[in-house]
Amino acid sequence: MAANRSKLVDGLAFISVLCFVLAGLALLEQVQSLASAAGWVAHTREVLQSLDRVTLDIRESEASQRGYLLTGHAMFLQTYEAASDSVHRDLDVLVRLTQDNPRHQATSSREQEDIDQAYSAGANSYIQKPVLFEKLAELSERLHTYWLLTNVVSSRPRA
Repeated sequence: MAANRSKLVDGLAFISVLCFVLAGLALLEQVQSLASAAGWVAHTREVLQSLDRVTLDIRESEASQRGYLLTGHAMFLQTYEAASDSVHRDLDVLVRLTQDNPRHQATSSREQEDIDQAYSAGANSYIQKPVLFEKLAELSERLHTYWLLTNVVSSRPRA
């Protein structure tokens, strides 16, 4: 009887230890998943900040160009040149930051090979993202009008 009781206690202890080990592994998996998600959130914020810098540089460049064209003051020309340099530098940073996402890269490309690859992958359309904020806003409005107001959606799910 004591031997059976000892075996039962040993079995329960083994099951308890096994449960703790499994719970620890599950916890480790969750912590790793949370750390990965936090990394992607930080990366997304970095991309958005980079995009904001590009937009700001473009606006500053355009404003300086208008100022120079209206007044002819060299100060505006210098600001325009500095802002234009910043646009190119910040665009390079944005391209580097989005290299992990081929869809972002592809829709920015104007290379025929990239366009052909998009259609080969099943794209219904290829729209190149404009660099200038105003053009992007116009495109966004046209897309909104088409997709939400003009387009008629099939009642059948896509295959």
